[in-house]
Amino acid sequence: MLTERQQKILKILHGQEKYITIRQIAEQIHFSPKTVRNDLLQVRTFLQQNQLGELTAKPKKGFRLLMTAEEWDKLQSLLRFSARDIPKEKRKYAVCALLLQDRAVGMAELEKKLYLSRSGAEKALEEARQWLEERGICLQKKRGRGFLTECSELVRRMTAAELFVLYRSESGIGTDQGFLTNVSRFLNGFDASGVLSSTANTEEEYGFHFAYNARQTLLFLISFALFRCRAKAPLAECPLKNRPAFSQRVTAALVQQLEHSYSVRIPPAEREYLLFCVSACEIQEFEDTKALQMCEQEEPQTLATVQRFVRLTSDLLGLDLRADSALEKDLFLYLRSAVEKLRYGIYIPNPLLAQVKGEYPNVYAVVWTTSVLLGDSLQVELTENEVGYLTVYVVGAVERASAQVKICILCSYGVGVSQLLKQQIERLLPNISVIRIATVQEPDCVRRSGCDFVITAENIGDTFGGKDVVVVDNFLIPYDIRKIQKKMFEVLQRKMEHITKNTDLQQIRLFDSRFVYFCDHAEKTALLQTMCGDLEEKGYVLPGFNESVLQREKAASTQVGRRIAIPHGSTRYVVRPIIAVAVLKNSIPWDRQDTADFVFLLAIQPDSLLHMKPQMMKFYKVLSALIDDEKTLNEVKKMTDRQEFADYMNHLTQ
Repeated sequence: MLTERQQKILKILHGQEKYITIRQIAEQIHFSPKTVRNDLLQVRTFLQQNQLGELTAKPKKGFRLLMTAEEWDKLQSLLRFSARDIPKEKRKYAVCALLLQDRAVGMAELEKKLYLSRSGAEKALEEARQWLEERGICLQKKRGRGFLTECSELVRRMTAAELFVLYRSESGIGTDQGFLTNVSRFLNGFDASGVLSSTANTEEEYGFHFAYNARQTLLFLISFALFRCRAKAPLAECPLKNRPAFSQRVTAALVQQLEHSYSVRIPPAEREYLLFCVSACEIQEFEDTKALQMCEQEEPQTLATVQRFVRLTSDLLGLDLRADSALEKDLFLYLRSAVEKLRYGIYIPNPLLAQVKGEYPNVYAVVWTTSVLLGDSLQVELTENEVGYLTVYVVGAVERASAQVKICILCSYGVGVSQLLKQQIERLLPNISVIRIATVQEPDCVRRSGCDFVITAENIGDTFGGKDVVVVDNFLIPYDIRKIQKKMFEVLQRKMEHITKNTDLQQIRLFDSRFVYFCDHAEKTALLQTMCGDLEEKGYVLPGFNESVLQREKAASTQVGRRIAIPHGSTRYVVRPIIAVAVLKNSIPWDRQDTADFVFLLAIQPDSLLHMKPQMMKFYKVLSALIDDEKTLNEVKKMTDRQEFADYMNHLTQ
């Protein structure tokens, strides 16, 4: 980026219709002709790099700026984002942006571009070094040159994409112009308009739209790849191969568009890299149903895993989500891209995670439990970030499925009052379906209606027509809403219990006193190793289970709320299903943010004889009881007898 003095020189040149000499410029800005000469060379280089006009020179006449009005406006937009405007907390990102361009950066350059003193630049550099090292990038000081980054080209690009999101200006986010300005600022003037148009044309050709945030990342990764190619630093080879056929066709079309837009030939390794970028970019929506079906047919394993996941989640929640085509489609589109990133160690933070855990602990616990199935089937380690996103999709499906809660309204004050009550309920509780309005003389009609419960303003007892009754005011006050919502929850719980009674759950005892641990103090890794070692010694798991548990802990936090953690290992090492439990008198650190004092170590076996579903349902009943009822949780923590504890846990599963 140009200095303030160089920007003043540009303005002087822009205001001249004829040539102007170096001495004339020097007199206007009050610097020596030598300084102006050096500045003009840097200005010319900057304009050439950004393809903005031309700085011409003639002997004895001086210099003249040839630039169209459109090019001048673009130049002003680029210069508007000077480092002087960078907030203090983002200065380390500005340093990282310079370093990731894979060139030596000296302290003098940092001071000049960040408008900092030597001590301020050193502080920003140290913060940048720490941020880069956390992502596997080393910072080396080369004598006489400055600082250089050392990492693989792939790591450089993925880190740059993460940095772009953090460093970009809030101005214009959400618009194409805002994106173009931010890329130009980040990549030293690179024009990404061809990337935008090429991607849009490809989306239109294949009848889909990338999700907004994923699309922004994809656009930047493509831009950075082209920027690196121009800098003669393309990928020598790309280890990311064997992508699905649908993604291959989309990428081939995109590459053709890019080559035409930028008049370049994209090398094979860069094509493979772009194929990975497209595969890892989440598709939000297909406009063309045939294109979606083609995509699903070419990725049958992901689709089959999603369908199994939906069936198991439905049974655990007591809601039939299998008919929700939107859920299946959304999960498929999310997982196909998430798995690609996870396979290559690319972890995307989930800003909604804490809120999801806090507001939907039960659904989060179910999804975390069933993530064992997803991880084993797709051969990746799902982190809590992915579980959080999956929970959001399931919560949406639960909200839609809640419309299956059907009620009858009883009223003795005539049709008008009944209709008013119906309208109030449907407006305030849109997930309830009012299937009949009846009178107290029609118990048989209510019995045959198939409703889940009855709402009435009359005090007619606890049941009517064999259905539970909720008594409310004729005009539905807030207290009535809470009563109805509580009854809805009870209905869902009953459905779950009905499913439980119709399975072979009684045959499986998941808790054994030999694997119950009461500890005053413990250290996480040592505790897990002890629990896994005992399971292996008694023949419940095979060697390798302990390592799979610890690897999963490195990938994600298994704390699900209320200081409860549910670590689990790969199902392929499980011989017989069992759950070991540790109750800690004092909470221990479980990850960077969470602590735990109640640890369930899951060894779940998905074989055809015992079935994963009954095991999951039994465990979820225990987990749900502890999460929902703090009194029960506290009572369990007070137990000191192993056999009593195991018996109580098994009792909760019935």
